[in-house]
Amino acid sequence: MDLWDHQKAAISKALPYEGYLLAHDMGTGKTCTAINIINKIGAKCVLIMSPKSVVSVWTPEFRKFSETEFITVPLDTGGVKKKEATVREQITISNQLRKPIAVIVNYESAWRPPLGPSYEIQKGRNVMIDPGTLMRIPWDLVICDESHRIKGVGSKISWFCARLGKKVPRRLGLTGTPTPNDLLDLYAQFRFLDPRIFGTSFARFKKRYAVLGGFNNKQTLGFQNVPELNRKFYSITDFVKADEVQDLPETMHIQRSCKLAPKGRRVYDALEKDFVAEVEGKLISVDIALVKFLRLAQLAGGYAQLDDQERGEVIDNSKIETLADICEDLPFEEPIVVFCRFRNEIKRIKDVLSALGRSTAELSGSKNQLEEWKQGKFNSLVTQIQAGSLGVDMTRSRYCIFFSKDYNLGVYEQALKRTHRPGQTRRVVYYHVTAQNTADQVIYQALRKKKNVITHFLEMYRKRKAV
Repeated sequence: MDLWDHQKAAISKALPYEGYLLAHDMGTGKTCTAINIINKIGAKCVLIMSPKSVVSVWTPEFRKFSETEFITVPLDTGGVKKKEATVREQITISNQLRKPIAVIVNYESAWRPPLGPSYEIQKGRNVMIDPGTLMRIPWDLVICDESHRIKGVGSKISWFCARLGKKVPRRLGLTGTPTPNDLLDLYAQFRFLDPRIFGTSFARFKKRYAVLGGFNNKQTLGFQNVPELNRKFYSITDFVKADEVQDLPETMHIQRSCKLAPKGRRVYDALEKDFVAEVEGKLISVDIALVKFLRLAQLAGGYAQLDDQERGEVIDNSKIETLADICEDLPFEEPIVVFCRFRNEIKRIKDVLSALGRSTAELSGSKNQLEEWKQGKFNSLVTQIQAGSLGVDMTRSRYCIFFSKDYNLGVYEQALKRTHRPGQTRRVVYYHVTAQNTADQVIYQALRKKKNVITHFLEMYRKRKAV
């Protein structure tokens, strides 16, 4: 794959530095750029820390973009002890085969023992008694993907990254939102990348660049010495905005998949098995298939609505957590649109967005707050896909997330046009949230190939039987 011009430029800029930040907007190919940097510096042992929903993204990206064949180890299942055992096992295999390795772990796991350090209180002090497996491995490069996730100066993941950064020869940060709250968010990221830039004292950093006041003179009222801060920031940062890149496509589709938790997986597999038995036993009508498939699609979203229940219940939050991950990494000032199909999903999605501090409007069969969202009274819009697929202008947003989809190709294509239509002045990014090995992925693949979803689903199972 040919690199875009901004990717080539970023690689050239990053190579001379031990620590570097790619502050590249969503949809500009940060992962591809990072993998090319890995190849260029000849890194053989790479650690990538990322949000949970991004862990599984890296393996296919390595296959697509890396000139060198890597053993990729996405630590996306099991507890921390299991992940630690997997790391040790795969590092041993890498050494034996003399093949380069990339370990991908979520931030929440990275700092916890035995992956991360163990401490105990000695004479009133918190003393490290074991550095943990990730500290022991001689990494050539450590990458913090969505590096703004380590912005909390006193958080355990931030301290872990700071200590790990001192032990490795190369460090790389990737983020589309380097300052999600304010300029103080830069300190912890640069403490990991290169502590020489802003020093090792947050108190001094804050005093230098923040205007303090209010109660006990601790509230940030504004910022000072901003030109100096910008000069230091850009000294090891390549900053790219999507709208300023000429060779990017007008739209980009990103699939974010997740694994159902054990309970959700069991319930889903049981219902799917019953459906498969019906498909294999006789010619099943499209109407019956539609009802069955509807239940499977609801289960993929974590909601069980079974025949003997008046009301359903939430049995899995995997997709909702993935949605939260996506929204947390989008620029807070950017309005977003979330499409879903089922009524039960609307409240759950709104709750997630509210927990992230986003004000949320609704467009559904029972509520229409579209105009208020367009006027800027709400930051986010949760849309029931049938209600928001025709004749609606959503060009205020360039970020559109499909939590679940209708099976109708026409409805899906109309939904795509709500944000990408006359009046849209920016490039549009579509996120597709899917649960692995479920109806979600069948729907996504069929719609992308412009096929009838139900026909595609039935054909898939009949081919499975023939095999």
